[in-house]
Amino acid sequence: LVRTQSQIHSMVPDKFVEGNILFADGNSLKTTDGKSVHLIVGNPTVAGYVEGTASLARFSSIGGIYQINRTHVVVSDINNHCLRMVHRETYHTTPFVGRCGAPGNRDGIDPQFYSPWSIDLLSENPPVLIVSDYNNNALRAVNLLDRNVSTLPLASKPTNPRSAMLDKSRDALFFSILRQIRKVNLVDYSV
Repeated sequence: LVRTQSQIHSMVPDKFVEGNILFADGNSLKTTDGKSVHLIVGNPTVAGYVEGTASLARFSSIGGIYQINRTHVVVSDINNHCLRMVHRETYHTTPFVGRCGAPGNRDGIDPQFYSPWSIDLLSENPPVLIVSDYNNNALRAVNLLDRNVSTLPLASKPTNPRSAMLDKSRDALFFSILRQIRKVNLVDYSV
């Protein structure tokens, strides 16, 4: 469909431009209609950490993408160890959750991540995201209303989870590690 400049870690349907695909191209967030590619923020081949507008913003490998609504997108900045907000109308970035540039493992309203990868919706009421926290070997829940972060109390610790997704029809959470997909029972958190 289109060629990219770097690795693609994530892609989702674009709510801002109907019919487009929103995707992470290395250190940038882009959108495509299949014919042309439009840069939203970042630079696919230049890593760093700068809150900014359009190509002046810097990321260090975007992993996951979650669109809160048509104008606000949360991305996981893997090597900056945080989640960041992208404002689609202004092409501007702001910190969202975690301490960018400071890896760690802490829950609460001043949390720390260590290489967050994927982002998906865990529940709608209240709105909670599930984030795979790769180097902390954890799945973390982020409440969108107060940005409070908690670690899911899994019966067995996942080793370097990369992707996590909720399957409503099975009432289960799935996550990937190395060459496996594992299922979490959301009643007792058994894996």
